[in-house]
Amino acid sequence: MHDSIIRVERTLPRIADEYNPIVFSRLPSGERALGRAIIENGGIGTCEPSSSFDGLLRRVSEHQRKQERMTVFIKRERTYYALYVEVEDMVISDQ
Repeated sequence: MHDSIIRVERTLPRIADEYNPIVFSRLPSGERALGRAIIENGGIGTCEPSSSFDGLLRRVSEHQRKQERMTVFIKRERTYYALYVEVEDMVISDQ
């Protein structure tokens, strides 16, 4: 069982203007590598988050606070990935 989980809930070719997506290409290298693993594997879980994991969690929280809806997306090329994020039983991003 993992204490922290980030996974892809769904993918979309476009999203409403009310969302503030995380732009994959603008992520620092460690967070970009983590984002790539999440996208390519459908998600990741950990009991001991790395600094990159913590950085991505902070970024998801910041983006979620800038919008009215709870779902946070990562935009990679022309695809938007809706994220589900849970940290020690606290859901940060959900659909």
